[in-house]
Amino acid sequence: MLIATRRHLASRGGELRLVLPAPGTAVRSALSAFGAHQVFDVHPTAEAAASDARPATPVQRRAAREHRARASAPGAVPRQRG
Repeated sequence: MLIATRRHLASRGGELRLVLPAPGTAVRSALSAFGAHQVFDVHPTAEAAASDARPATPVQRRAAREHRARASAPGAVPRQRG
């Protein structure tokens, strides 16, 4: 689910940042075992995640522009999942 969310956000110019609890907790241990720190931006606090303001990459900017263009096109119908 996390990887799907990360891909979805990236396709729209966003990014997913994880805030994981202190080392040694079951959640952090489980995610670390699967290499979460290699796939996701992992931060110790929400404040640290929010302050990590990196500029968007060209790919992220292009994806965001394309998403906005599709959403604002005349006659555009929002996609629904079912």
